[in-house]
Amino acid sequence: MNDFKKAMNYLEKGNYSEATKLFEELAKKGEVRAQYKLGTMCYESNDYEKAAYWYEKAAVRGMDYAQYQLGLMAYEGKGVEQDYAKAFFWIKIPALHGNAEAQYQLGLMYYRGEGTYKDDKTAVAYLKEAAKQGHLEAQLTLDKISRENEK
Repeated sequence: MNDFKKAMNYLEKGNYSEATKLFEELAKKGEVRAQYKLGTMCYESNDYEKAAYWYEKAAVRGMDYAQYQLGLMAYEGKGVEQDYAKAFFWIKIPALHGNAEAQYQLGLMYYRGEGTYKDDKTAVAYLKEAAKQGHLEAQLTLDKISRENEK
């Protein structure tokens, strides 16, 4: 069994200290899945600064989920200074790769002009992509935008 699977087994059995120790060893060696998992564990324990640190390590290495999480943290100002431009940068990458959550968030950012210029057409395009994947909030937002445009 490889070390990542071993760490996941520790985690599933509730042995958080051994899981964390093994994930940290792997993360420091550049194992992107361990970096993301550490970010998630830190986020869930409300250690947002450490979560952002590990998410950024994984995001730079190209992990879509880490890019989205890091972008969302920058958007909300959790663990990092609130920065819509940084949020837009990190969220756009997984949105372009088809991540529905990222497409929804990016659509909202275009619609509100947060971190980018306000662009209703692009906003609706991203919201439609998320909605096609069954993203309920994107569907509801599109309905709301449609009703606003009828007025």
